[in-house]
Amino acid sequence: MADFKQKSGKKSTFSVYFTSAFLMLMCVAIITGKLPAIILLIYALLSALTFTLYWQDKRAAINGNRRTPESTLQTFSLLGGWPGGLMAQRILHHKSSKKSFLLTYWLMVLLNISGLFIITSPKSIQFLQTLLQT
Repeated sequence: MADFKQKSGKKSTFSVYFTSAFLMLMCVAIITGKLPAIILLIYALLSALTFTLYWQDKRAAINGNRRTPESTLQTFSLLGGWPGGLMAQRILHHKSSKKSFLLTYWLMVLLNISGLFIITSPKSIQFLQTLLQT
């Protein structure tokens, strides 16, 4: 039993540190003008919505009601709500042990962060500005 708690704690600690580091780097990028502040607002709103979806799904599971499809939870994580999904996994203990869900979830996190880097790169911004000017 002690081994399970220790492993679970390490997993949870990594997730918290990872998310904290991501959000701190995002704040630094905003302060230094590398990232528009609206991006942080979008992440916050999508995270709140994703947390709510997890909460509703947990309530539905407990009450035997219609569940939120996993694809919906994963889509909101991909769009930027993954910090809220992670908080829901840790606080609500929902979808936190199903390995296939977690594997897909972390893939969505990596795809989201990769996408963020791509769309906020100087070349991408320059390309978008060129498109908007024509």
